[in-house]
Amino acid sequence: VVSTQSTWGDDYDFVGITIAYVYYNPKGTEGNCNGRLYRNGDIIKAGDPVPTEQVMYYCHPVVMLINGWKGQPIAASLRKPGSPLPKGVQDLLGAIEHFTGSVILSIGNGPNDCDFIYIKRR
Repeated sequence: VVSTQSTWGDDYDFVGITIAYVYYNPKGTEGNCNGRLYRNGDIIKAGDPVPTEQVMYYCHPVVMLINGWKGQPIAASLRKPGSPLPKGVQDLLGAIEHFTGSVILSIGNGPNDCDFIYIKRR
């Protein structure tokens, strides 16, 4: 997996990522999507089939806050090549990998085709 738009944490103290959705209809009505019924409290996680708009209307995001990397920019125009990634970036990538089951190979850090940081695995 390649993560793009990774520089938004350069400007913020915290970065929020949606890790799941919770279905909740105030009337208690079940949502039906292609034969699957969604009831209040059902959790939709990464990798689950994405429901239709009629079901998503009643879904509320579960957001995980991660420390940003304000003051330690990774933008291609500011980052020294080879410098270590700030802890906030490492935490963000770790959370994405954990919740999606994917392995991140690189992250985009600028507008050009060559603006990538390749992740070294140990």
